[in-house]
Amino acid sequence: MEEAHDHQNNRTGARFSYSWDYCFKAEVTDSNVREDKLDLPVGATGCNALNKECKKAKLVNIEGKAWNVSMRFNESGGFYYIKGWRKFCAENKCHIGDSFVFNVVGDGNTLPLMCVCSPSKECLKSAGDIASSSRVN
Repeated sequence: MEEAHDHQNNRTGARFSYSWDYCFKAEVTDSNVREDKLDLPVGATGCNALNKECKKAKLVNIEGKAWNVSMRFNESGGFYYIKGWRKFCAENKCHIGDSFVFNVVGDGNTLPLMCVCSPSKECLKSAGDIASSSRVN
């Protein structure tokens, strides 16, 4: 699922590009809610919207409501993780076993968005990686 959209800044006339280049499936588990932490799949390290210096992101539900989360890169494990998952799950009335498919949106320089996709076949098919708190290495 690789697609880029160009936008023009009306004040400066500069053009910038946001990338919709990575999807992943996140499952609500007892441990990731308890720890308030969601590990992203290792495949997210190749996503153009993320960079290792990024400290914040936004989770956006299907209705467009956003939650601020902190984001970190685990150097020893080679994966990103977010803190703030518990609040997102609580406010979206999630249950253990529920899952979401997120589309990661950004340009690598601005705050990345992790937007919940509608449950279409295309979105589910492209989200082969599953994020949870248990890592499989």
